[in-house]
Amino acid sequence: MNIQDSNSNSTQDNLLIVNELKKVNQKLTEIQKDNSTNNINELQKQISRTQNSLIIVIGLFILGIAFNIFYANKQYSLLQILNSNNSQQLSELSELNKLNSQINSPEKYEYQVVSPSDYVFDEEMNKYGQLGWKATDCRRATSSFSSSASYECIMIRKK
Repeated sequence: MNIQDSNSNSTQDNLLIVNELKKVNQKLTEIQKDNSTNNINELQKQISRTQNSLIIVIGLFILGIAFNIFYANKQYSLLQILNSNNSQQLSELSELNKLNSQINSPEKYEYQVVSPSDYVFDEEMNKYGQLGWKATDCRRATSSFSSSASYECIMIRKK
């Protein structure tokens, strides 16, 4: 139940009390007409009983309003607690999703084919190693057009 529902119930309760007061007033008017010949003490007793009933109704109405306000405030407090917990949990879940994607994402590599000559093979392969490249396979290659030989190497490194 929210505060708006509580206010709506209070308005309905007020209308009920006003209607009851009108009925009591009408009843008193009828009693005065009917009992004009009766004893005034009897009339005062009836008025007193009616007033007591009215006091009880008003007391119950006030208790109902107090309960509605108390209940609405409790619900509002619980909603605030739940909302603060939800935002914290969403933040933690987001962090966990980021970590999960980092851990479970496949490693990415790049490849390159190089052909260092026999004379500078060691120097060139060391340069590639310093840049993070690793040879996965090398083979000696010769050319029918030239008397020199070189290596063909497949290089790999993480992106």
